[in-house]
Amino acid sequence: SSAGQFDNGKIVWVEAKLPQQTIVGEKIMPYLVFTNRHDGKGSVKIFLTPTRVICRNTLNYAIKGAKDRTFSVKHTSSSVQKLEQAKGIIRHYNE
Repeated sequence: SSAGQFDNGKIVWVEAKLPQQTIVGEKIMPYLVFTNRHDGKGSVKIFLTPTRVICRNTLNYAIKGAKDRTFSVKHTSSSVQKLEQAKGIIRHYNE
């Protein structure tokens, strides 16, 4: 697990290593990544990726590669409800 920030805290991220999986005979180490922006220019993103985030470039690479495995929530009044949905998806993944 790791975490970091960019632009003096305007962008923050947290990464958790998930149990290793075998997909089509290849061992994959998936990561669950949470990102949030504190500058009004983006949304909360939660996604699965095999890319370990260590810098802004790997974060951008992981986000682009996880388009079909990304849950995104804008900062609105329904954010809490949408994040609860995301929790359910994550729980289902761990079953």
